Amino acid sequence: MKSLIPFFMLACCLSSSCDKAKEIAAKASATVEGQIAKQTSQSDDVPADPELRKLVDETPEGVIFRKDLPLPSRFEVRITRISESSNRTVVHSEIGSKAMMIKGTFTEILKLERAGEQVRYTLEQSTFTEPVTEKTDAAKTSTPVVLESPTKPCIFKKTGTNWKAETSEGFRAITLAKQLSPVFDLLLIDNAVAARPMWFPKERVKIGREFHLNEKALPILVAGNAKGHLKLKFTSIETVKGHPCGVFEITGNFSRKNVPDFSGNLSDANVTIQAGRIWLSLIYPLILREELDMIESGQMDRQSGIDLRTQGSARLSIIREWKKTGP
Repeated sequence: MKSLIPFFMLACCLSSSCDKAKEIAAKASATVEGQIAKQTSQSDDVPADPELRKLVDETPEGVIFRKDLPLPSRFEVRITRISESSNRTVVHSEIGSKAMMIKGTFTEILKLERAGEQVRYTLEQSTFTEPVTEKTDAAKTSTPVVLESPTKPCIFKKTGTNWKAETSEGFRAITLAKQLSPVFDLLLIDNAVAARPMWFPKERVKIGREFHLNEKALPILVAGNAKGHLKLKFTSIETVKGHPCGVFEITGNFSRKNVPDFSGNLSDANVTIQAGRIWLSLIYPLILREELDMIESGQMDRQSGIDLRTQGSARLSIIREWKKTGP
């Protein structure tokens, strides 16, 4: 997952500007309808969408995590990532190295709209907020620091097996298009814009069942080449913004290399999930929500030549608001 998660949440935010990172350091979710109605916890106060609810395959013997339905031709995903982090970060560049402790809340909101073989990406918010302590002047921390300004939509189109971006916005768009095109499929999987290539077997799963994912099965949750082991326990059925999901408790650890982000950077990450829950769609092979307490370390090489290394803990929340917008 980038699903599961992001050391690179921190790195991505910092990568928008080394100067901003220094500034921060200085400032220091018997019948289909009956079962869903009874078992679904409306944790986000949104009832299950009737159209999606009809697609849930559920009997008294359990549910099937479906992978047989194609994704709609038109839909959008608004992704909100909130990471309460405490990390020691070291920045290496040609002019030297700088170590800093970064503690606070990173918030990132982005929107992805898909229409067939075209995807529109928009960054809506990227901010950092310092924690409020007894010694902190609350008035000074009420305004988050902007790490990266909202962007104009960037449109990617698939030609054959490759994704190419429209480059009408100047040099930055041209550069970003070259960086993202080779890894764009992985970004789509991580962000619930493309179906995950590996999913659960077509068999009914009852609440209480446990799964142990070894390296061969990790792609169910962690896109790309990952190593490690994750333990899952199916606990309930809930919705994420109206989308019916199976909820799992999750623990374990994994590592992955060359994880892309939408800024064009690649990072390596080592993640230990001490406790958490994930919400998996009952309709499509998608991960729609994650709530995780983690210990993480990693390294990111920025395209600018600056190397970031980080180690620490994070409480991560990711909500992917998935909405059909066409046939």
